[in-house]
Amino acid sequence: MILGLGHDRIMWLCMKYVEHGQITQTEYENLRKYLYEPYKEMGGNGSVERIMQEVEKLKIIPDKY
Repeated sequence: MILGLGHDRIMWLCMKYVEHGQITQTEYENLRKYLYEPYKEMGGNGSVERIMQEVEKLKIIPDKY
């Protein structure tokens, strides 16, 4: 169940960032450190890895706050 929730949240966030065409430094760090890395450690892979590769290609912009 936890793995499924992590998958859903990561996919949703990544799709939004890819649609937007950019990601802030904080958004990227939070996505990677608190969602993607723990998800991978739990054994998750596949579609999340593919969409994270797309996020890696995005322009990282400075935070506005």
